[in-house]
Amino acid sequence: MQKNLGVIIKQNPKDFVAGTLPYEELLSTGDWLPYAPTGENQFSNHADSMACVTFSALNVIETQYKFLTGKEINFSDRFIAKLSGTTPQGNYIQKVLDTIRQYGLVLDSDYPAPANFTWDEYYQEIPPEVMAKAVKYDITYEFGSTNYGWDLKHAPLQMIIEKVNPYHAVEMINSVSQFDSYPPYVEPQKTIHTVCKIILKLPNMTKYFKVNDHGKLGIMILEGFSGTIIFENDFAEYQTLLKITGITDTTPTIDIP
Repeated sequence: MQKNLGVIIKQNPKDFVAGTLPYEELLSTGDWLPYAPTGENQFSNHADSMACVTFSALNVIETQYKFLTGKEINFSDRFIAKLSGTTPQGNYIQKVLDTIRQYGLVLDSDYPAPANFTWDEYYQEIPPEVMAKAVKYDITYEFGSTNYGWDLKHAPLQMIIEKVNPYHAVEMINSVSQFDSYPPYVEPQKTIHTVCKIILKLPNMTKYFKVNDHGKLGIMILEGFSGTIIFENDFAEYQTLLKITGITDTTPTIDIP
């Protein structure tokens, strides 16, 4: 299938530009391919959703989610494509991202695309019970330059590529490859028109556990994928440690064998 338009170019003087968001190097290689989501088609045998802006934005978010949590997640592209007002000509990047920020996301399992959907089926009104499942995430974004190498160390990027009838939105998964909503999903980069950096921040990922190592008491603090264990020889000091960290009687205890 020929790749479609799907992107409406819109520049606004109020757009957040490179340098608006604090920079943080999270992945020194800038290669997000190991965290890429499962590829999904934006089209069926009967219609094309023209939702490449939504698919690429959610691919970027899903990639970051897997990097941050170690778990793969699949958000409903159909949900955001509808709420953001995708047209037969496509959509604006800003409109899609602002819709995600405003309404939140639902899982694809809660609002999947019908098999071999038509345009009207894909864009039917969203049931209230689906809207009620939406979860808001901390999403921010800024537009940058096509000199993107350092940005990839912060996050995978959404980009608009040229010379594809004439524009198409994809995820920039590393410096040489793009992740697309048309198979094959991983392809070489095309000429870049626009780059947008989308940042997903998850709630505090710090978790606390009580630890019992054959009577030696302490606590375990997990932050993301690293952890620290603190033991106290004195029971009174152990109780103080529990109070400082907010650990209660309901906090799980890990018994070290």
